[in-house]
Amino acid sequence: MTSPVRPPPPRPWLARLRDAPARAPLRLGRQLRFRVFLLVSLGALLPATLGFGLGWSRLRELDEEILASRRAAAAAVAAHVDEELTVNLATLQRLASSPGLAGAGAAPQEVRELLRRTLVQSPFRALFLLDGAGQTLVEEPRGGRSVAPLAVLPELRRTLEDGRPRVSGLAGVGPEARTYALVAVVDWHGRPVAAVAGLVDVARAGARELGQLVRGGAGHADLVDADGRVLASSDPARLRGQADCGARLRALVAGKQAASGRCRDCHAGGREEVMSFAPLSVASWGVAVQQPEERVLATAGQLPKVALFGALLLSLALAFAWGASRMVTRPVALLTDVAERIAAGATDEAIPELGEDELGRLARSVDRMRGSLRELVEGVARSNELLEERVEERTRELALANEALRDQDEQRRSMLAMVIGAQEEERRRIARELHDETTQSLAVLVMGLETASRASRR
Repeated sequence: MTSPVRPPPPRPWLARLRDAPARAPLRLGRQLRFRVFLLVSLGALLPATLGFGLGWSRLRELDEEILASRRAAAAAVAAHVDEELTVNLATLQRLASSPGLAGAGAAPQEVRELLRRTLVQSPFRALFLLDGAGQTLVEEPRGGRSVAPLAVLPELRRTLEDGRPRVSGLAGVGPEARTYALVAVVDWHGRPVAAVAGLVDVARAGARELGQLVRGGAGHADLVDADGRVLASSDPARLRGQADCGARLRALVAGKQAASGRCRDCHAGGREEVMSFAPLSVASWGVAVQQPEERVLATAGQLPKVALFGALLLSLALAFAWGASRMVTRPVALLTDVAERIAAGATDEAIPELGEDELGRLARSVDRMRGSLRELVEGVARSNELLEERVEERTRELALANEALRDQDEQRRSMLAMVIGAQEEERRRIARELHDETTQSLAVLVMGLETASRASRR
């Protein structure tokens, strides 16, 4: 008899895994690299931006402090000029109040002598006695050409009207422009009847103080009148000329406002300068200090440098972020590919050394896991082979046992047939015996019983 066809034994899972089509290695996508790049970039740029913002804010505060200090310096010079003018007006006030000029009725020779004595002890270059119409009565010192104020001088007219002392602006044009201090001479009723005037040499008196404001640096410091004309300056070439930012200075002088800040639009050629202004209280004058921004302000001219530094910093940060993202993602991508190959059953290839950092330790751990998995897979493969051999052996043994069982079954059927035949033969023999012997005996017995019955009836 032929043995039945047996189904093939199931294949081990390792064989199925090795025969399976290998998947494409997993490549680290752009999203992870972009996230690492973005985080590293932000980590580098945010502190730098914060530091730059704080530094720039501090520079702006320093600019404000510098402007405030320059405004204070201009105010100090203005106070000094105010003090000198106050002294000059006080000198003229004493002269106007002297008995020799009371009522302006003194003799010219006496007045001249009085003016001469006062001139020697005062900073004035010349002294004048003017009548109620503003005409010159006495001038000291006398010269070939009069330097007395004109009767149409606005400050002189107002002083003769209200009796208040004043200091004029620059009267005249060119080299003939002069400045005067004016005090009214009043009668016994307090009405102005004349005036005394002094020629003030503001250019010489204020040059030293103004020069200290721009000492060691470019720029200029000017003493300007209400019309924006230069009365005194640290630069002698600017005397009696029109000051820069004339319209702005005229407004500041008129409003007696202190100011400081950048000044660009009003300069010819768009020069970038810083102006500090302080008004005087005695006269309608002011002290204006103008210097280039780069010589004064901490932030002047720094914006292009800061922009260049920022661009350089941004480039370095982006390059650093790109390199860092590559350093982080490449080992991760390598480990991911290795993990995919291990998952696909390729456990023979060792993982390369990745250094001594965390990724290196992870690579060594994965490699140890790969080795352990390889040993496990090989052990399972050997166990499967041994199991298959034992299954085949048991299958052969079962086949032999089945053959023996089939032979015993044939023998049992043969013996059963023999037993059944013997039983049938014995039944037939017993039937024949019953038919031949027992029937005859019964017939004889019946006949004897009938004979006995008949004999008893007789």
